[in-house]
Amino acid sequence: MKKILAIFGALFITLLLISSATACPQANSKTTMDIIDKLDQGKTIFKLLKGNIVGIKGILDWIIQLLKALLNFINQLIQEVIDLFQIVEILEEISSAINQLIDLIVQFINRIIDLFTPDSQNMKK
Repeated sequence: MKKILAIFGALFITLLLISSATACPQANSKTTMDIIDKLDQGKTIFKLLKGNIVGIKGILDWIIQLLKALLNFINQLIQEVIDLFQIVEILEEISSAINQLIDLIVQFINRIIDLFTPDSQNMKK
């Protein structure tokens, strides 16, 4: 039991020493933090300048992507129009087939009527 307490005590003291060693008082860190802030601002300005130089390329890439998207849209629109024309052709073929079917039905009905009604020419003979 004493060993366990000694180990926990040693770990606690170690953590306490590490935390106090890494802690920096506000009075001493003010000048250091000011220098770090200035360096960060310099890096930010450098990144902005670099971003403007790369920004032109980024704008061109954006325009290229926009043109590619527009081209894809036009291709899809053309494909839809082609599909629509194919649908119209199919509908015309269906309409023609229906007209032929109606004509055949009319001929069939006329032949049935002819079977059940004698012709005036056949009666004269």
